Amino acid sequence: MANKPLPSPEVFRQLMSYDPATGKLFWKERPAAWFKYPAQAEKWNRHYANKEAFTPINSRGYHTGTVKGKMLLAHRIAWAITHGRWPDHFLDHINGIRSDNRLCNLREATHAENSRNSDVPMGESGVRGVRQDKRWRKRWQARITVDGVAKSLGYYDTMEEAIAARQAAVTKYHGEFARTQ
Repeated sequence: MANKPLPSPEVFRQLMSYDPATGKLFWKERPAAWFKYPAQAEKWNRHYANKEAFTPINSRGYHTGTVKGKMLLAHRIAWAITHGRWPDHFLDHINGIRSDNRLCNLREATHAENSRNSDVPMGESGVRGVRQDKRWRKRWQARITVDGVAKSLGYYDTMEEAIAARQAAVTKYHGEFARTQ
């Protein structure tokens, strides 16, 4: 079965409103002309009009909902309503909180940029990109991935030195998408 095409941003402007300060979507009242019977419109508006939309949060932490049989992510709809177009690539939640859909927390990103700001399981050090070397248990290694290539930043006598090296590299290589611990 082929994927259903996304409705245009204009359709979502007719269906809901977006509050950029709170990041919340709200269902708009629907005219009777959209329904087969006036009673259906009355019932829909009584239950949904002016109420928050896309409140469920999925297993990955995103607000979701369904429109015209298609499961959608709230932050993408918020972007489309605000900008009048769907994002070209990914949308990054700047603060890393996937349920925070305030406009000031959303930015377009490539896959690589979005990955730089993602949660990654951390090893024994508790810091991404810093680990105790298995061969020399007293040394700490700092690493970073840049453009898909893992780079060693060196070995350090203390975990704190390795963390400092890693954070400096994150700022240098990842720029505005840097997430330091």
